[in-house]
Amino acid sequence: MPAFLLAAVLAATPAEPPATAPALTPAQAELLQKIKHLRIGESRTFGSCTYRWDQWRPQPTGSRTTTVTGCGTASVAVACTALKLSTLPVAEPQVWSAWRLPEPGPEERMVVSLCANALPLPAPAPVVAAPKPEKQQKAVKP
Repeated sequence: MPAFLLAAVLAATPAEPPATAPALTPAQAELLQKIKHLRIGESRTFGSCTYRWDQWRPQPTGSRTTTVTGCGTASVAVACTALKLSTLPVAEPQVWSAWRLPEPGPEERMVVSLCANALPLPAPAPVVAAPKPEKQQKAVKP
């Protein structure tokens, strides 16, 4: 039989149905969910914006920043002490907006969710100068 006919016959032959996987136990399902979160990260959606919740990073200014998708914003910074935010747009020029109160609705809920559960940022450690090495004295021979 020519190869092209054999390929046509094999293509027309129905494939065997896939074997069904056994049902997961609740403990297995929980672990599977943890693996999925580790793979894709934890995101939370407020309105049309999806925030990378697992990637909030403290900044020297005392604010926290993370990336955002779905709403024309690339990043957001939140200052929990002032309950204000600043956004960095996706479009050029990428310039942080002035600090402002969150808009009523989803943006407000995002700030409340973050700031109500955020641990206080530690105060910056004071810069301590390294001690100067002592001058070594030459031993005097008797």
